[in-house]
Amino acid sequence: MKKSKHIVIPVILFLAIFFAGSIVANAQGGSGKTTPTPTPSPAKTKPKTDAKTNITVKSKNKKIPDAPVADWEIANMSGSWTGRYSDVDCTLEIEKFEGDTFYGKMFWGEGFEIAMTGVIDRNTRKVTLTETEVLRVNPNGVWKLRVNTGTLPYGGLSMKGSGRDGKYTYKWSFKKVID
Repeated sequence: MKKSKHIVIPVILFLAIFFAGSIVANAQGGSGKTTPTPTPSPAKTKPKTDAKTNITVKSKNKKIPDAPVADWEIANMSGSWTGRYSDVDCTLEIEKFEGDTFYGKMFWGEGFEIAMTGVIDRNTRKVTLTETEVLRVNPNGVWKLRVNTGTLPYGGLSMKGSGRDGKYTYKWSFKKVID
């Protein structure tokens, strides 16, 4: 009999608490279930424009991007760049720079020399490399002129992207040789 008292008393307490909660909730006009109180959403603010970079920041949680490529970085693009183009080591010699356009030659693999024109969009840092002329070709090879797109990351000392040769896509990347 003692064991049953030990079980009955906690059960009675549980039921009393349960029913008391239901009675209070019903007296307040509720169903006994609690509904979370919605938290007010933060006030909407207009996006701010960073005075130094002229870039609009849309959220406080996002990192403010670095400044767009500056004129001095663009001017320093002339010179030698080494990298890979369609998985082959190559060199890009930028010989001339006018505004946002550069002209040069790419030396690819053994025996290929391709004239290139590049255009940089200062706002998006997008680079378009256009192969304009085959200047020299390996006697055992063929070269099709292509247009390639990529980006010039902040700092202006590297660029990378991809191109398409018929049904195949290839990648390219260059880093500026610093004297």
